[in-house]
Amino acid sequence: MTKGYLYSRLSTVEQRKGHGLERQQKGVTEYCNRHGITLQDVSFNDLGVSGFHGANADRGELAEFIDAVKLGVIDKGSVLIMEDLDRLTRMDPMKARRLLEDILLMDIDVVTLKDQQRYSKERLVKEPYLIFMIIAMTIRSNDESKVKSLRVRAAWGKKKIDARTTGKIVTKRIPTWLKVSEDRFEVIEDKASAVLKVFELAAHGHGQHSIAKMLNQEQVPTLKTGEMWGKGVVTKLLNSDSVRGTYVPHDVVTNENGKKTRLPLEPIEGYYPRIVSEELWQATRTHKAKGGGSVVLRNVLSGVGVCGRCGGTMVRIGKNQRDVYLVCSKARVGAGCRYEAVRYGDVELAVRRLNPMVDMDLTDDDALTSRRASIVTEIDALRDHIGEGLKSRGGREALAELDADLVRMEQELDAIDDEIEANAPALVRARMDRAVDALAAVPFDVVAANAALKGVVDRVEVLFDEGEVVAHWKTGGSTAGMFRWPKE
Repeated sequence: MTKGYLYSRLSTVEQRKGHGLERQQKGVTEYCNRHGITLQDVSFNDLGVSGFHGANADRGELAEFIDAVKLGVIDKGSVLIMEDLDRLTRMDPMKARRLLEDILLMDIDVVTLKDQQRYSKERLVKEPYLIFMIIAMTIRSNDESKVKSLRVRAAWGKKKIDARTTGKIVTKRIPTWLKVSEDRFEVIEDKASAVLKVFELAAHGHGQHSIAKMLNQEQVPTLKTGEMWGKGVVTKLLNSDSVRGTYVPHDVVTNENGKKTRLPLEPIEGYYPRIVSEELWQATRTHKAKGGGSVVLRNVLSGVGVCGRCGGTMVRIGKNQRDVYLVCSKARVGAGCRYEAVRYGDVELAVRRLNPMVDMDLTDDDALTSRRASIVTEIDALRDHIGEGLKSRGGREALAELDADLVRMEQELDAIDDEIEANAPALVRARMDRAVDALAAVPFDVVAANAALKGVVDRVEVLFDEGEVVAHWKTGGSTAGMFRWPKE
């Protein structure tokens, strides 16, 4: 039995709204039915991921498909089906050819629905001229992406010129203390007052951490709903040109490895309403916050570690390599939680000792499967009812209501299919294996371990009184590990 897997890549949300996924799904189903291929429930979809620089092959779901083949989760001899080769990649022709060859050398065939071609390593040996056809197609796709990129950049260039010459609003992203009304900026007074207070405190010599703590204690409203004042927020404000009324447009440049860099262009003064006077601005330059440069990830719980008391983020602090601790971010800035520090090394060791496989349920979700079957039955019944209603005058009066019910049921079915797919046992096991390997690696790579954890955990709680870390897995269940003796 040959297994088939759909791969789709949609660069924009607009493509998805245009029923791109539905069209590709229909084409794949028809192809599999004609060629005796068993289409699998698991599909791989990269939405909003560019194929021009190969991001989908490096970190998207295409990369996950390749990993699944290498791990043996997906059988050799399976077929990867897509609409066209440009869905696979729009990289330069040499890199594009290598990517396709790498997939074929793993004993995975590639099918393109647009031209009904099936590529395999055996076929490339028998028909070597296919290489030239593939290169020609990748050249065309790469050129199309370059032209599109140039057009987009040209459009943005014109907008930036308009902003400089006419003051026209050119971007939806604006400072949080402003709003747009009738194509003009208006100041949100309470938020502008908070911004001004930050600069006044800084001008009097207070540091960023101290300012954040004072604002939280005085319950000064934050700039975003649900956000607390923190050192990062204060630092960003003190380094912002927007408070002076200056807009700094940027150009985004992507290198050959797909890494994007934002390059500042000539500032546009007077674009925004000014909040901070030049005198106050200059007074804070003596105490200007340090920032910029790349940040090295050193906390294995970055983005997943939470305080067991309040749910706040656990942050790593320390002035040297020996005395390093984890504390609750809310407690650190006086936002309500009790301050307590635990040694980072002890927590990291406890996390590395976690065994995800012990407490995880890797079986299919019977409740979801049963619910799906029930919905399919209801949808079939609704369609029959609508068909009968079309034949009778009385039935037509209720067609609108029946059609609304059908749409609702189909949306619920799509949601259940997405949940079933995301928790497919084979793929979950592959992600868990990757996490186990990363946590056990010697030497230990914090960045790799953190990335692997984010793929499998919903959160990792640090329980101060119990002396435990508790990993809550995305598929359900939890695993606890001790980092110190519990308090009495």
